[in-house]
Amino acid sequence: MFAKLKDDQLTTTQQTFHRCPGGGWPLFCVREGVPTESALEHASNLLSCVHYVAQQAADGPATGMAKALWTVMHMVEAANAIVDASVERAGE
Repeated sequence: MFAKLKDDQLTTTQQTFHRCPGGGWPLFCVREGVPTESALEHASNLLSCVHYVAQQAADGPATGMAKALWTVMHMVEAANAIVDASVERAGE
């Protein structure tokens, strides 16, 4: 099932992500009403960047590995939120 239909176009629902340590408050969110096609294209672009960063980290020296892994983690989290916002939760 997909997100809400607005003007005959599928759009995202709001989806928060990246909870802050300590309080668990979400720091970022995918906005409601973004055309699903655009949102999923952006998620695909993020995942392409993740692939590149992961490949560079695997092929390169271990000195930058921690930063590369943090980058991968945050980009995957953002892409996941975009996909989740593009799919309506059951029962909504």
